[in-house]
Amino acid sequence: MFGKIFNPAPLEYTPSRRIIVTWILAGIFGLLAYAFFNEKIFPLLNVNIRVAPERAIATADDFLKREEFSSSEYERAVVFSSCSTEYLQEKMGITKTIALLQKDIPCWSWDVRYFRELQPEGFYVSVDALNGAVKNFYHTLPESTEGKKISENEAKTLAEGILKRQNYDMAQYELKTNSHKDLPKRRDYFFEWEKKNYKIADATLRVMLQIHGDRLGMLLKYLEIPEKFYRDMTHKTTVGIIITLIFSAAIGIVALASLFILLIQCKYGSVRWRLAIIFGALLLPIRFLNFYNTLPSFWYSYPDTTYKAIYFWISAVSLCLGGVFTGGFIFLICAAGESLSRKLNLPGFYLLEALKEPRKFSNKIISIYTIGYSFAFCMMGYEVLFYFLGTQWKHVWIPLSFSYSGMLSSKMPFLEPLTVGTSAALLEEFLFRLYMIALFTKLFKRPWLSVVLQAVLWAFAHSNYAIYPNFTRGIELTIVGIALGMIYLKCGIETTVIAHYVYNAVTAGWLLFQSGNYYFVSSGVLVLLLVFIPILPVYLSKRYAKSRK
Repeated sequence: MFGKIFNPAPLEYTPSRRIIVTWILAGIFGLLAYAFFNEKIFPLLNVNIRVAPERAIATADDFLKREEFSSSEYERAVVFSSCSTEYLQEKMGITKTIALLQKDIPCWSWDVRYFRELQPEGFYVSVDALNGAVKNFYHTLPESTEGKKISENEAKTLAEGILKRQNYDMAQYELKTNSHKDLPKRRDYFFEWEKKNYKIADATLRVMLQIHGDRLGMLLKYLEIPEKFYRDMTHKTTVGIIITLIFSAAIGIVALASLFILLIQCKYGSVRWRLAIIFGALLLPIRFLNFYNTLPSFWYSYPDTTYKAIYFWISAVSLCLGGVFTGGFIFLICAAGESLSRKLNLPGFYLLEALKEPRKFSNKIISIYTIGYSFAFCMMGYEVLFYFLGTQWKHVWIPLSFSYSGMLSSKMPFLEPLTVGTSAALLEEFLFRLYMIALFTKLFKRPWLSVVLQAVLWAFAHSNYAIYPNFTRGIELTIVGIALGMIYLKCGIETTVIAHYVYNAVTAGWLLFQSGNYYFVSSGVLVLLLVFIPILPVYLSKRYAKSRK
């Protein structure tokens, strides 16, 4: 009886209207649960980004001008960044942590970099994304650069003047460290102040300032956290990394077997090369699109001792090679998995098969898309409910995080879910659902065992996420992986690819909607429109099938 649940459905199988309605209701429930519990579990997703990157650049320009630096000859690159909040959350709780981050401790910023080709001198200016104030500054200056050698009192007076211009009340700060370093052509000073009567558990709030000669070299406001906390966090994180490495190695061994399977299937002439080539080649333009979209981060990381053209083309060639390798891997597992699935009478590409029989096409597309989209929303609701219950029982700890900094740093944020989400959906669904279920069924003759094994491998390879205990993410995703495997056996691989992609797109777009910034909210709307991208190839395929009649 248990094994029958995991038996693959034939191509002719189409879910009844009652099942379709049940899926729709389940999807609606999942979406509502995500909307209600998301803020309670991942409250940092509600960051109100009041400052646009253009305003941050203008603020950084004004700051440099006020400190008598010229930025006219420099190129600019701006990225979004966020701070680490584990210590605050552990000591203060979520509610107090968010209040501190929005008031005393700047966390979210636009980091503007000023650079010139083959010039080691440059500037980094961090502008608070909530209030538009400059929070950090760094002037990269070679030690051989000429400057003045002023006295310590002069340097201290200069430093305090800079802080006052940044609205620091020096009466609230106590000087903790001061030192200097004599260089061949100048003298640099280093000062560090601590805010009086201000402690968060054992951490203190500090301001660090460096003077290069007689000009500002560095300004940094930060929380001085005890070293023991970092050691404890390293220990916790290491456990997750080790689990991930073990399961990733196992996945690598299983994936390597696809080469031998493909060679065997070639003898029987049962490999659909064209299908595998299409999916393998699809990743390369997606990677180039992502490369273009992430150019701000690309130039922010530019090593200014290298020619820009060399840096660009080395990166582009590396991108091509990486795309060819990843595309080749998708080609391999798609070809091996699809041919082996067909031989074992397991599902392959049900939707593509249905194209050959137009009478079955409409019903098949309705069931595949309804279940795919509905299960994506079910995954969203399940995720927040899982962690809500885990945190309520005090056994699960999720450090607050802001995992979409890369998306906000991109040229067009709405493209991030398309490029990253599509790659993840294709790679993971082809590898774990299409290929591994077929391989394990071939080895163990039990589809249910195959579904469980691939789910465990997939899930625990994600144990490096900052969720504690480290096995929590593995348990959460094992359940999702089993559900995806069952859906694949009943509805085909297209259904799980759609579910995976839609989940990635909607959760990313949700952040953009809650950013409070008009441009990002507009990008969120586009992200939701991109959710319907999977419909396009099916529509084109249907048109193509009709044209061949």
